[in-house]
Amino acid sequence: MSNLIMEMTQEYSPLNQNQRLGVIMEKWDRTGLLKNLSGHKAQVVAQLLENQAVELRNQMINDKHRQAMLLVITRLLFLWFAVYSVSY
Repeated sequence: MSNLIMEMTQEYSPLNQNQRLGVIMEKWDRTGLLKNLSGHKAQVVAQLLENQAVELRNQMINDKHRQAMLLVITRLLFLWFAVYSVSY
C-alpha cells in the first residue's frame, strides 16, 4: 500500500518540484519577463506567471465548453419549437 501511495504522489517530491520549477523558470526566462530578477524573486515570478497561464488556459477551455453547450441547447430548442409548431 505504501508503494502505491509513493508512486501516486511521486510528482510532489521535493526533487520533482525543483525540476519542475527549473523547467518553468527556463520557459518564462525565454520570454524576457524574468530579466533583471534573480534567485528567489525570479522563481516566485515564474511560478506566478505559470499559474496565471494555466488558469487562463482552463478558462478558455471552460468558455469553449460553455459555448458548445449553449449551441447544442439552442439547436435542441429550435428543433423542439419547429416540431411543436408543425404538430399543432
